[in-house]
Amino acid sequence: MVIFNDGNRILYSDGDYWTNLTLARLGTIPFLVLAMLVTYWWGCRYFSPSVGLWAVAFVACCPPILGQAGLATLDMACAATVVLALWQFTRWLEGPANWTSSLLLGLAFAAALWCKFSALPFLAACCITGIFVVSRVPTKHRVLQRAPFGIVAMLACVFLMWAGYRFTLVPLSATYGAHPTVDAALADHRSRGAHGPPC
Repeated sequence: MVIFNDGNRILYSDGDYWTNLTLARLGTIPFLVLAMLVTYWWGCRYFSPSVGLWAVAFVACCPPILGQAGLATLDMACAATVVLALWQFTRWLEGPANWTSSLLLGLAFAAALWCKFSALPFLAACCITGIFVVSRVPTKHRVLQRAPFGIVAMLACVFLMWAGYRFTLVPLSATYGAHPTVDAALADHRSRGAHGPPC
């Protein structure tokens, strides 16, 4: 698999494997911090600051999370940005809809999809469930009333996704590693789904 060789090419570049690997692994730490922050904010929103701190403590002691946070993969980034997107989605659903919250929602979803396209089915399932639950609860902020803002959020997400790939849909080529495109990333995702990650 040609795409699988990109990681090795990056790690062995400049003949400094260990430095490159260390820097790559350090790149996941900010996402661990982000996951803890969102966990705290969510706990505070529905319960109290003490509950938020306890939730962060449980996250900090969870072996799978700590293990992924020490690897040079996108799993921790995906987990953190998906949680961020869902937190922003609940805020958007429960609060008054406006342009700012809708644009932030689009940004949060784009961040999750930048990390992994496989986040899309999970986010879609969670959003459908959230909309169904809120639609059954009498509230002055009806779901249908915020439909135009939902469209704004989706358009913002698509635009930011496209911007992240330099506004191009160029087919997969030998320059994939240096110039990522939406088409190349989707091809990579399909390949990994069919064959699994490299050993």
